[in-house]
Amino acid sequence: MLRYVKVEVEKKTALNSLTSLREELATSNKRLAEAEADLKIEKEWRQRLQASSQTDKEALEHKRLELDYLQSVSNVSRFYIFSIACRN
Repeated sequence: MLRYVKVEVEKKTALNSLTSLREELATSNKRLAEAEADLKIEKEWRQRLQASSQTDKEALEHKRLELDYLQSVSNVSRFYIFSIACRN
């Protein structure tokens, strides 16, 4: 009889441990799913940020080229005006 009680106590302890471990596993799986979702969101954000940065770099380069062109036109215009003024 004593052995039966001991086995029942061990069985109950094992079942409690199993329940606890299942709950722990479920919690861990939930945390893993949340971390994976966060990682996916961060990756997508980083990709959008890189694309936006590239677009900004291209726009900046375009503006630099435009500025260089306008400065060269301005210099030619000044030279032309100066040469006309010197003739008079």
